[in-house]
Parts: sequence; structure tokens; C-alpha cells
Amino acid sequence: MGRVVSFGLTVILLIAALASGSLRPAPVETVSFFNRRCAACHGKDGTLLEERFERKYRDESELKKIIRTMPGASALSGEEMDALVAYMRAISRREAYLIWTQQRDGELEGEIAPADATLKASAKRQSLKVERVGTHRWRVRLPKNVKPAEVELTAERGTRRTTLRLKDSPYSHAKP
Repeated sequence: MGRVVSFGLTVILLIAALASGSLRPAPVETVSFFNRRCAACHGKDGTLLEERFERKYRDESELKKIIRTMPGASALSGEEMDALVAYMRAISRREAYLIWTQQRDGELEGEIAPADATLKASAKRQSLKVERVGTHRWRVRLPKNVKPAEVELTAERGTRRTTLRLKDSPYSHAKP
């Protein structure tokens, strides 16, 4: 009986969360975390990792298991680990990575890697001004009539393009 009630409550909470359109920033600044905790061995922005290294792992859980053994990664929550795996996926593919990390006073902030990737933002088919506020940080001030769910960020690294639609995820490369 308890399992049925628990399952029912879980379903109701999931439906409520989806219906409310709860859109929120990622719980971790992945690029900063990587550069603080991982870059000493793997290079800034993962430059010492071989291209397409993600193919070595049968599935994402195997990659997560390896990451958990690395210094500083064992304390990451599930959501934080998912964002870090997405960043690792971008590094492996040599693509730009985007993550939305803060929202306050009509502004969105996040990170981009590598630092030399270009970034554009738009909403409702109109360009939004993007400020680079640090080596890997960006900021977008939203017009009053624009909601975060309407924002699309596009980063370019060489000829490769990464698109992040905030309505879908707070970070790029969310799924393989």
C-alpha cells in the first residue's frame, strides 16, 4: 500500500513540476569547477583529453563512475554530475559548451567554453545583447517581455555550432 501511495505522489509531483514550467539554472558552474579541480591533469578546457574519448565508454554510467574516482568529483550531486558529463561530452567532440548558472533582476548569467568561442543570444526572433563578463562568463539582460524559456544561445567554435534552448535544458550537450 505504501509503495502505491509513494508512486502516486511521485507522479503527481512530476506532473505538477512539468505543468508549472519550472525552469531554473544549473546547480553548478561546470567550467569553473573543471578549471579548478580537473585542469591540472586534463588541461584548461580539457585540452589534454584526446578527441572523441567519450567513445571509450559503453554508456554514460561508466563515464560517471570514472569521473567519481577523480579528486573533488565524489561530492557532486546527481544534477551536478550530469552537467559535468555534458561538459565532458562537449570537450570530447571539440564543441563549444554553454551553461546557464544564474538568474536575477532580469539577467541571465552562465559560462562558455572554450573561452575563444563566440556567443549570440536571441528570443522571439530578436537578437539579445550578450556581455562577456569574464574569460568564461556571459550575461544577457532580458527585455521585460522576454522569459528565460524563450531564450536561445548559440556558440561557435571554428565551424562547429552549439545551440542551447533554455526551455530544454540549462546546459548544452545534455543527451548523447
